[in-house]
Amino acid sequence: MQVARLLEPRTDRTLLAKLRQAVRAIEIERALTKDEILTLYLGLAPYGGNLEGVRAASIGLFRQGAKAPLAWRTAMLVAIPQSPEVRRPDRSADAAHRARDRVLDRIAAGRENSAR
Repeated sequence: MQVARLLEPRTDRTLLAKLRQAVRAIEIERALTKDEILTLYLGLAPYGGNLEGVRAASIGLFRQGAKAPLAWRTAMLVAIPQSPEVRRPDRSADAAHRARDRVLDRIAAGRENSAR
């Protein structure tokens, strides 16, 4: 659904617009694999300002490409698209760090649960 929304952004927030997005999401699911959808999302995800996509965000925010980033940077890149303007580390470091820490905590909890 997020990829459908990012591919065809709409300013109107009506039931009809949401239905169109849902239909588009189903079409995307039928046409692409999960990996292809994830790759598409990573290229389109909003990171605030004019930053779109994980590569642009990694370069713009951390001055390095997205290849093999450190765990804390990866967690930050996961957290920012949920609320890009509020969680940008260059504008609101505290909010960004809290969001990053929540992602890292979830990863740690998942590892603990899978080890049992």
